[in-house]
Amino acid sequence: MTLDLQRLRDAVASAVRAVVTAEGYTDYEPDAAPGGQGLTLAVWLQSVFPVRGGHGLDSTTLRVELQLRLYYPAGVKSQETADTAIIRAVDAIGRAVSGDFTLGNEVMNVDLLGQYGESFGGRAGYASVDGAEYRVFTMILPLIMSDMWPQSP
Repeated sequence: MTLDLQRLRDAVASAVRAVVTAEGYTDYEPDAAPGGQGLTLAVWLQSVFPVRGGHGLDSTTLRVELQLRLYYPAGVKSQETADTAIIRAVDAIGRAVSGDFTLGNEVMNVDLLGQYGESFGGRAGYASVDGAEYRVFTMILPLIMSDMWPQSP
């Protein structure tokens, strides 16, 4: 198999867009301020590494971590409005990846409980992007992909 980042991001975007209403979406970490007065979602590759105890003895199973970040402009509306919009989106994303554990058979599983590293989850905070302040929630989405790289002696 080939590690196809665009296909993975598309599978995640499909799962998330089905349950989260956002004004904007990017498949990279934005270096310019996201537009709009509401929620923006960004998804990008964070890391890739082999996992122990994968499926085959002659192949390598990978853990691919995608970063998901929700942005809500600070000061546009009340803090309560921003946090309410963010927690609704976080809840919907958690339900989506728990309910479609394989992202439409694109991955072996989402490592929800952290069998091979950090579990699915995230943290709230603030971020400045291009001079604009945002309330953010950053999540790690760990994906396990079996038998990705062949091994040979």
